[in-house]
Amino acid sequence: LLPGETVRWSGRPKLGIGVRAEDLIAVPFSVLWCSFMFPSLSTPWGALGPLAIFNVCFAVLGVYLLVGRFAHDLWLRTRTHYALTQGRALIMRGRRLTAVDLLKADVVTLGGAGSDGVGSIRFGGETGWQWSARGWRMWAPVTSELIFADIDDAPRVFQQIETSRSRAA
Repeated sequence: LLPGETVRWSGRPKLGIGVRAEDLIAVPFSVLWCSFMFPSLSTPWGALGPLAIFNVCFAVLGVYLLVGRFAHDLWLRTRTHYALTQGRALIMRGRRLTAVDLLKADVVTLGGAGSDGVGSIRFGGETGWQWSARGWRMWAPVTSELIFADIDDAPRVFQQIETSRSRAA
C-alpha cells in the first residue's frame, strides 16, 4: 500500500466453474473442433506421416478449448485476491499485483449483479467477445482482465468505488 492508503474492502472471486455468455458460442465450437480432430487420431500413424504430430497438437488444443480453459480459470480464481483503497483497485494474481488508479480508469462498470449480489466490476471499457489485442477474449479466463470478477456484494463495492471517484474528482 502507498503511504496513507487503507484497505476499504477486500475479497476474491467466487470459486467453482464459471460459465459466461461467450460459452454459448465457445462450447459448441469446441465440441465441433474435437469431433473433427479425434477421429483423425484413430488413423494409423504411418498413413499420416509428418501430419500426425499436427493432429496430436490440434487434439490437445481441442481438449483445452472444451474443458481445460474451465480448469485454468478455476486455478486462476484460487490464486486471485482483490482490494479497494481510497484511490486504487488492487488485483493480486499469484505474486503479480496490478493497481488501477480509480481516477484514471475511463470507465468503471458493474455487470451481472443478480439478486444474490454476486457480480463483476470492470475497470476500463467493455470489449465484448470481439477481437482484442490478446486475441479472442472468449477463450481467455475472465480473471485475466482488469476486473473484480464474480465478487459478493458487488453493488456495494461498486458504490464505494463511485464514491471514491466523485470525492477525488
